[in-house]
Amino acid sequence: MIDATQGIEHVLQDPAPAALLVSFGADGVNLELSFWIEDAARGMGGVKSQVNRVVWRLFCENGIEIPPTRNAR
Repeated sequence: MIDATQGIEHVLQDPAPAALLVSFGADGVNLELSFWIEDAARGMGGVKSQVNRVVWRLFCENGIEIPPTRNAR
């Protein structure tokens, strides 16, 4: 997941991004990727989206599947 932050404009490498296994869920594990964004006041949504798309691509390329989510009721 940390690799997904490499080369993304505005993502700082110092302090270094961190990937955490937060907890074990009913259908898998809950992961969290944290990273600092340069000048976050100018907007974070686009940067977070870019990183998330790279995470998704890397997961697919490495055979990591994300199970379907349950409907919240």
